[in-house]
Amino acid sequence: MKIALLGFDRQGRSAYEYWSSPDNEVTICDRKSNLDNPPPDAALKLGDNYLADLGQYDLLVRTPGLHPQTILDANPDASLLEDKITTVTNEFMRACPTKNIIGVTGTKGKGTTATLIAEMLHVAGKRVHLGGNIGIPPLDMLQGAGLLHKESGQSDSENKSIQQDDWVILELANYQLIDLQYSPHIAVCLMITPEHLDWHESLEEYLRAKQQIFTHQAEKDIAIYKAGDNRSMHLATTSLGSHIPYMEAPGAFVKDDAVWIDNEQLCHKKDVGLVGEHNLENVCAAATVVWQITPEAKAIREGIKNIKSLPHRLELIKEV
Repeated sequence: MKIALLGFDRQGRSAYEYWSSPDNEVTICDRKSNLDNPPPDAALKLGDNYLADLGQYDLLVRTPGLHPQTILDANPDASLLEDKITTVTNEFMRACPTKNIIGVTGTKGKGTTATLIAEMLHVAGKRVHLGGNIGIPPLDMLQGAGLLHKESGQSDSENKSIQQDDWVILELANYQLIDLQYSPHIAVCLMITPEHLDWHESLEEYLRAKQQIFTHQAEKDIAIYKAGDNRSMHLATTSLGSHIPYMEAPGAFVKDDAVWIDNEQLCHKKDVGLVGEHNLENVCAAATVVWQITPEAKAIREGIKNIKSLPHRLELIKEV
């Protein structure tokens, strides 16, 4: 199969390792005239015309920052080109050994919420992998790069790849979602405000991209959205699965300076190690997700206490 990798950043390198085989003819296409440490003997197509003549390939793997429409505009005479375009996220969702996938999107709070979910599930005794837009390319996760915590007594040489009963948490931005062909078993949409309108042709396209996290869900799946956020609520209506809000029952919500769910107090506000009142929303979103999997208040409470602010999110630099 002839494959073109459109963009050679971190995910492009991951894609090259994944698809490079005797059965495939892989070409790296990038706007840059020179690449840092390209694979030896790799076929290269570099420079301003790197998107030209893509009709000759069987598969086009776009880097997240490359809009699908840009690919189509550069090849106006190529037929069925749109059907050839995919991403590493699509391939991961197709090939992942477990269907226990949780996807988190929203305008802000994705990384924090995804990390909270992963930590809560780990404390509850689940084997957890965390990646996606948060920094680990999805295809690298297939080899164990996203395993949250190595099990006690496990050596570095032991299998850390994803197993059938593991849980995978993916942070999904609009760049990954715009042409997503699969939806996770549990899809979470946080607050939505206009953003990335320099990349999208309109606010409506941005919202349609976010909606893909729900669009392909089946009845057995779960859609979690932010109560009171009209955009988040509307996007979740696409899902055929169960619809569960957070910030109000039956999901987790804040009452009397504490986080509650199903008449159980999960934690007090002072127990949350994250800076900023807004992070209570992220805590409620994460707790709502984990409650659907394992309703253990103790594990959720400990997971909340374990998490501190991620880098560049209201991070304490120094005191003067």
